[in-house]
Amino acid sequence: MIKAAVFDFDGLILDTETPEFQSFVQVFQEHGAELTMEGWGRCIGAAPGSFNPYAHLEQCPGFAIDKTAVRARRRAIYEQLMQGADARPGVARLDGGAAAGQGARRAEPGIGGAAQRGAR
Repeated sequence: MIKAAVFDFDGLILDTETPEFQSFVQVFQEHGAELTMEGWGRCIGAAPGSFNPYAHLEQCPGFAIDKTAVRARRRAIYEQLMQGADARPGVARLDGGAAAGQGARRAEPGIGGAAQRGAR
């Protein structure tokens, strides 16, 4: 019996990219600015640091923002959007239904990565 499975691909099990973008769009709107898909697209698949949405937001209204507060607000929006997110199609087939709530108990998603090991 398989007791655990680990996938190390962001967005493989859950769509994380759409809520990520939506959370930034909402934060930009709250500051009277706009983040377009074209602007956001500059960071997709690009090297880290190629597009910094917080720096971009700061340039839009033309005044300094409290980056710590904005990051916290954006993260709260993202977490809210991710609540109850369903696994991508096909994941339930691979995990015996646990991710879709069809197993003996629903598998809760966890987050792991180099940043949590202190590598960053």
